[in-house]
Amino acid sequence: MSSTGEIQVKGDRPDKDKILAAINGNDKIQEEIRTTAAISSQTAGIADSLKFQKEYLASSDPESVVAKYSYLFNSSPRYHDISLSFDGQGISVMEDGKEWLSSAA
Repeated sequence: MSSTGEIQVKGDRPDKDKILAAINGNDKIQEEIRTTAAISSQTAGIADSLKFQKEYLASSDPESVVAKYSYLFNSSPRYHDISLSFDGQGISVMEDGKEWLSSAA
């Protein structure tokens, strides 16, 4: 998906246009893809928060931990690049270009 919420199909696939047409022709599928991406994005943010909390509690220098994770506390939070990959067997969630979660169908 793009930053505007538009669903995109990427890759070197001969059926890319057919896949995109099938997605755009079905409001339910579009909504399910958007919902999956939104949940994945929120989960990535929660993971950042949990990392901060663990480091903060274990640190002898909590100010340095707060500085490291300062993006969690300002008005310009860090956004993760979330993409979804379907391979016919299941879905993979990519976070910032790395596989974060994979499940078989």
